[in-house]
Amino acid sequence: MVRRHFKICDAVAEAGYLFGTEHPEDRGVDPSPSIFAAEEFKTLEAKHACSIISGDQCRFGSLTKKPTNISANGNVTSLRHRCDHSPGSHNILKGKDRQGFSKGVPY
Repeated sequence: MVRRHFKICDAVAEAGYLFGTEHPEDRGVDPSPSIFAAEEFKTLEAKHACSIISGDQCRFGSLTKKPTNISANGNVTSLRHRCDHSPGSHNILKGKDRQGFSKGVPY
C-alpha cells in the first residue's frame, strides 16, 4: 500500500500538482520505522524536492499530542508547530485495552 502511495504522489507531482504525506514522527527506536526511511520515498523526495517538517497534532485540535512528520513537494513550514500546552493536558493513548488492542498512537 505504501509503494502505491508513493507512485500516486509521483504521478501527482509529474502532473504539476502538490502532494503531501503524513506519518507519525520517527522516534528513532524500534519498532517505530518511518515510511520516510524507505528507499522508494528517498527516491521520490530527491526527484520532487520534498521537504519534511515535524509538528504536534494537538496544535491543530487533536486531543493527543501525537508528534507527526509531514512531507510535501511544496512549502509546509506553516504546519511546523510544536506543543505548547501544559504538562498533563493531553489524553494519553498508550498501552493496550482490556481486549489487548492498542489504545492509540505515540503521545
